[in-house]
Amino acid sequence: MKHIILIILAMILLACGTDNTLGGEDHGNLATSDEGIILTEAEHPIGWGEADCFFCHNMENIHQTDRTGTGLNLEGIRELTQDEGLASCATCHGTNGL
Repeated sequence: MKHIILIILAMILLACGTDNTLGGEDHGNLATSDEGIILTEAEHPIGWGEADCFFCHNMENIHQTDRTGTGLNLEGIRELTQDEGLASCATCHGTNGL
């Protein structure tokens, strides 16, 4: 019985941490929302007022796809996010209620 439990546990652990960064997080085209890419409480109810954006949004999964279709410089945005960390979020997305 212990062997079966260990095998199942190993399978579960091996399934964790997949590298699904190709498409990134999909929150639709934020530019078409009421306030554009600025976050609002109505559109971001769970994270509204939270200071640590990266608690929910993994840096490896954000800014991977230009869902606006406007030709965003995603490489530059990812570089800015890497360099400035959380301070970079408000530059484009507003204060998030803080």
